[in-house]
Amino acid sequence: MKKSTLFLVIYLFLPIYLFSQDSITKKVSPFSFNTDIVSSYLWRGFQVSELPHIQPELRFSKGNFEAGCWGTQSINGNYSELDLYASYSKGAFTFMLADYYTFTDNPEKSYFSYSKKSTNHSLEGSVLFE
Repeated sequence: MKKSTLFLVIYLFLPIYLFSQDSITKKVSPFSFNTDIVSSYLWRGFQVSELPHIQPELRFSKGNFEAGCWGTQSINGNYSELDLYASYSKGAFTFMLADYYTFTDNPEKSYFSYSKKSTNHSLEGSVLFE
Protein backbone atom coordinates (compact mmCIF):
# COMPACT_ATOMS: atom_id res chain seq x y z
CA MET A 1 0.00 0.00 0.00
CA LYS A 2 2.79 2.43 0.91
CA LYS A 3 4.66 1.64 -2.30
CA SER A 4 1.61 2.24 -4.45
CA THR A 5 0.84 5.54 -2.65
CA LEU A 6 4.45 6.68 -3.06
CA PHE A 7 4.39 5.64 -6.72
CA LEU A 8 1.10 7.51 -7.24
CA VAL A 9 2.49 10.70 -5.61
CA ILE A 10 5.67 10.54 -7.70
CA TYR A 11 3.68 9.77 -10.84
CA LEU A 12 1.32 12.71 -10.26
CA PHE A 13 3.85 15.37 -9.23
CA LEU A 14 6.95 14.44 -11.24
CA PRO A 15 5.55 15.65 -14.58
CA ILE A 16 4.68 19.02 -12.98
CA TYR A 17 8.21 19.34 -11.65
CA LEU A 18 9.79 18.37 -14.97
CA PHE A 19 7.67 20.73 -17.08
CA SER A 20 7.34 23.61 -14.63
CA GLN A 21 10.43 25.31 -16.12
CA ASP A 22 8.72 25.64 -19.52
CA SER A 23 6.22 28.12 -18.12
CA ILE A 24 8.95 30.48 -16.90
CA THR A 25 10.11 32.85 -19.63
CA LYS A 26 12.98 35.16 -18.97
CA LYS A 27 12.90 38.44 -20.83
CA VAL A 28 16.33 39.58 -21.92
CA SER A 29 16.83 43.29 -22.41
CA PRO A 30 18.26 44.40 -25.75
CA PHE A 31 20.37 46.91 -23.79
CA SER A 32 23.59 46.09 -22.01
CA PHE A 33 26.04 48.22 -20.06
CA ASN A 34 29.53 47.45 -18.85
CA THR A 35 32.55 49.33 -17.58
CA ASP A 36 36.21 48.42 -17.76
CA ILE A 37 39.07 49.87 -15.76
CA VAL A 38 42.39 49.56 -17.58
CA SER A 39 45.92 50.35 -16.46
CA SER A 40 46.73 52.29 -19.65
CA TYR A 41 44.99 53.02 -22.94
CA LEU A 42 46.22 51.39 -26.14
CA TRP A 43 44.57 51.87 -29.52
CA ARG A 44 45.68 49.55 -32.30
CA GLY A 45 49.06 49.05 -30.65
CA PHE A 46 49.66 52.76 -30.05
CA GLN A 47 49.86 53.88 -26.42
CA VAL A 48 47.50 56.85 -26.15
CA SER A 49 47.92 57.27 -22.39
CA GLU A 50 50.07 55.68 -19.70
CA LEU A 51 47.47 56.51 -17.03
CA PRO A 52 44.60 54.27 -15.91
CA HIS A 53 41.31 54.82 -17.75
CA ILE A 54 37.64 54.13 -17.06
CA GLN A 55 35.87 52.80 -20.17
CA PRO A 56 32.06 52.55 -20.07
CA GLU A 57 29.99 51.05 -22.91
CA LEU A 58 26.26 51.07 -23.63
CA ARG A 59 25.05 48.62 -26.29
CA PHE A 60 21.73 47.89 -28.00
CA SER A 61 21.30 44.58 -29.86
CA LYS A 62 18.24 43.46 -31.78
CA GLY A 63 18.46 40.56 -34.20
CA ASN A 64 21.38 41.16 -36.57
CA PHE A 65 21.65 44.86 -35.69
CA GLU A 66 23.83 46.33 -32.96
CA ALA A 67 24.53 49.95 -32.00
CA GLY A 68 26.31 51.48 -29.09
CA CYS A 69 28.61 54.04 -27.60
CA TRP A 70 31.92 53.46 -25.91
CA GLY A 71 34.06 55.96 -24.08
CA THR A 72 37.31 56.31 -22.25
CA GLN A 73 38.41 58.85 -19.65
CA SER A 74 41.85 59.07 -18.04
CA ILE A 75 41.87 59.37 -14.26
CA ASN A 76 43.39 62.85 -14.43
CA GLY A 77 40.97 64.02 -17.16
CA ASN A 78 43.64 64.82 -19.75
CA TYR A 79 42.23 62.42 -22.35
CA SER A 80 38.60 61.69 -23.23
CA GLU A 81 37.14 59.84 -26.18
CA LEU A 82 33.57 58.96 -27.23
CA ASP A 83 32.95 56.42 -29.97
CA LEU A 84 29.60 55.63 -31.59
CA TYR A 85 29.12 52.54 -33.70
CA ALA A 86 26.50 50.56 -35.58
CA SER A 87 26.79 47.16 -37.21
CA TYR A 88 24.66 44.72 -39.15
CA SER A 89 25.46 41.03 -39.62
CA LYS A 90 24.37 38.96 -42.60
CA GLY A 91 25.67 35.43 -42.77
CA ALA A 92 29.43 35.41 -42.31
CA PHE A 93 29.69 39.18 -42.96
CA THR A 94 29.39 42.08 -40.52
CA PHE A 95 29.13 45.64 -41.84
CA MET A 96 30.19 48.30 -39.35
CA LEU A 97 30.31 52.09 -39.20
CA ALA A 98 32.18 53.81 -36.35
CA ASP A 99 32.60 57.45 -35.34
CA TYR A 100 35.64 58.09 -33.10
CA TYR A 101 35.67 61.46 -31.31
CA THR A 102 38.46 62.88 -29.17
CA PHE A 103 37.54 65.76 -26.88
CA THR A 104 39.60 68.94 -26.86
CA ASP A 105 39.84 72.12 -24.77
CA ASN A 106 39.53 74.26 -27.90
CA PRO A 107 36.12 76.02 -27.63
CA GLU A 108 35.95 76.42 -31.43
CA LYS A 109 35.77 72.65 -31.89
CA SER A 110 32.25 71.42 -31.22
CA TYR A 111 31.17 67.79 -30.92
CA PHE A 112 28.60 68.42 -33.65
CA SER A 113 31.13 69.91 -36.08
CA TYR A 114 31.97 67.61 -38.98
CA SER A 115 33.86 70.22 -40.96
CA LYS A 116 36.87 68.68 -42.70
CA LYS A 117 39.22 71.38 -41.32
CA SER A 118 38.05 71.56 -37.71
CA THR A 119 36.53 68.24 -36.61
CA ASN A 120 37.92 65.83 -34.04
CA HIS A 121 35.79 63.03 -35.52
CA SER A 122 37.20 60.09 -37.44
CA LEU A 123 34.71 57.99 -39.40
CA GLU A 124 35.50 54.41 -40.26
CA GLY A 125 33.60 51.82 -42.24
CA SER A 126 34.56 48.17 -42.20
CA VAL A 127 33.43 44.79 -43.44
CA LEU A 128 34.32 41.75 -41.34
CA PHE A 129 34.26 38.16 -42.51
CA GLU A 130 34.04 35.34 -39.99
